[in-house]
Amino acid sequence: LAVAGQQGANVFCTNYLHGLLGEVQALVPPTEGGSRSPPCGKRTSLEKHHSSFMGHGQAWLLAHNAYALAASGDGQQLATLEQMATSTSKGPGGRGEACFAKYLCGKFCRSPQHTAKHGRRVDLKKTTRYWIEAAKTGFSYALCGLGNMARDGELPGLVGADFALAQGLWARAFAECDLPEAAYNLGVCTGHGYGGPQDYALALVWYRECRDCDLDGRGRAGDEPVGGRH
Repeated sequence: LAVAGQQGANVFCTNYLHGLLGEVQALVPPTEGGSRSPPCGKRTSLEKHHSSFMGHGQAWLLAHNAYALAASGDGQQLATLEQMATSTSKGPGGRGEACFAKYLCGKFCRSPQHTAKHGRRVDLKKTTRYWIEAAKTGFSYALCGLGNMARDGELPGLVGADFALAQGLWARAFAECDLPEAAYNLGVCTGHGYGGPQDYALALVWYRECRDCDLDGRGRAGDEPVGGRH
């Protein structure tokens, strides 16, 4: 019975991991999965992009402050952040505070430094779940994060890196919100031939896209929509 129970648990775990991977793969539209070129004529204005993240007021600031304090070992703030991630309230633009909190919870669960301060271990399954939910609400940083996980072979259900999936996720993140990190990563993959043929000319196009959509003009932007950056 014990052996049968363990086998059943293993099957459940395998199905769950494959289900998570399937949800990530579904975030890449078929038309974008094989695209290696920047979208034409679909760029969001920088002003609109900036305001979409910076115009949410106190709720967004509270989520980021809770994440920063949780990362330093504050258990109460971690509980606050996790509670915000389950919130059903809606803020400006219909996004609500929950999508940003989900993104930050995913970052927390992926960090060995942050989790160790709370006696936890890295939990990539939780990160994937948080970022899938955030991406489905239109938070493109979560798409970019999932792309990074695919590149690093961290997505549950993957065996090794999946550069094609990573590039599809980054391409969607860039098409939706001009994320400079997505353009930078696509330039790196294209220039080195990861997930497809090596193409220096196209890599240069992606690097220029990265430069053009960086709000503060200092090259590659960070991965957090705070402090006046993407």
